[in-house]
Parts: sequence; C-alpha cells; structure tokens
Amino acid sequence: MDSYNNLLLSDTEIERIKSQYNNKLKLIVGDIRHHQGYHETNPTTWIYKLVDNLIKKNIGSEYSIYTRVTILKYTKGDYFLEHSDGSYNTYLDPNLSEHFYGGIEMSNSNDFTGGEFFKNGVVVPFKKGKIHTHQFDEPHGVNEITSGERWSLQFPIKWRYKTNLI
Repeated sequence: MDSYNNLLLSDTEIERIKSQYNNKLKLIVGDIRHHQGYHETNPTTWIYKLVDNLIKKNIGSEYSIYTRVTILKYTKGDYFLEHSDGSYNTYLDPNLSEHFYGGIEMSNSNDFTGGEFFKNGVVVPFKKGKIHTHQFDEPHGVNEITSGERWSLQFPIKWRYKTNLI
C-alpha cells in the first residue's frame, strides 16, 4: 500500500462532506461489517470531482475514480473485519475493469479509539486527509471502534490505458 501527501483533503472540505452526507448515510450490516455508509455514484457531484482531482494530483493524471466514492462513518461498536474487495466486487459485476482502491481518512486520530485501519494484519499509520491505496485482493479491515467517530472515504481507482492505433 502506498500513501500520498502531495495534496491533502482540507479540513473545510472534510467538514463539508460530513455536513452534506451525514443524513444520507445508511447502516450497513453483514457478516463482516457494521458501519454507516453512502455510495456517491454521480460523476457530476462536487465530491466526485474533488476526489478525482486528489487522485490525479497525488497518484498521476492517468488515474481516476472508478464507479463511486463511498463515505463511511464508524461509531462505537462498528467495524469492518479483514476482507479482500476483489472477489466481492467481481461478484457484483464480473465485467469490472482492472482497478485498485484508495481511501482518505477524514477524522483526527484523537477523535476516536480503536478503529485502526490495517492491511495484511499490520496497522497503517494514520494521517487525516492523506490518500492511501491497496490492491484489489489485499486483505484489510477496520478494528472495532471503542469510542468516538471515525470518518473516511473509499473509492476504486482505475488507470486509463493508452491504446496504440496501428
């Protein structure tokens, strides 16, 4: 997993996301997860454009959001057990293009206890506003929140393949 610091999500942008999406969040409960979330799938929305710009500025202009930006909110007792996104998303759409995943932390580390994001069993260093990435089938998750609130954005990222005409 890589982390990027070229252009961070600002506190003002984070507060705007929280205030405009908090009432759209729905409880998501399953075998491996318990948290609130909302999938923004409209590419004309300000948040979609904002995150797409952050991807381009941090990872490269040939990368972009693929299908959605997901706003996640974890409160006491919420978690997302270790999982790999690849098999689940391929089940939803077997025609998916090649992609990987990005996330942006939207809370300060002192806003909550527990709730550490981990990849391959190792806790990932935390920094508000920073983009981090993981591969299609890398095991990752979020430990249970014991107090406070943890907000983040998650999004698939695709590489725009260059084609050569012969």
